[in-house]
Amino acid sequence: MNNTSRTDWVRVDAMSDEDIDTSDIPPLSEEFFAKAQLRIAKSPVTIKSTTGYTYAII
Repeated sequence: MNNTSRTDWVRVDAMSDEDIDTSDIPPLSEEFFAKAQLRIAKSPVTIKSTTGYTYAII
């Protein structure tokens, strides 16, 4: 199995928020936020990406 990413991460890292096209994402409604629930992990989770970055999600 080949897990090599074909994403150009250097280009992605260089992008600003304005460079990212979010036009296909609908806006979130008031109903969404009214039903939203905050969920906190019981213990920290560490994720290592295929690019070598390590993320600690607390």
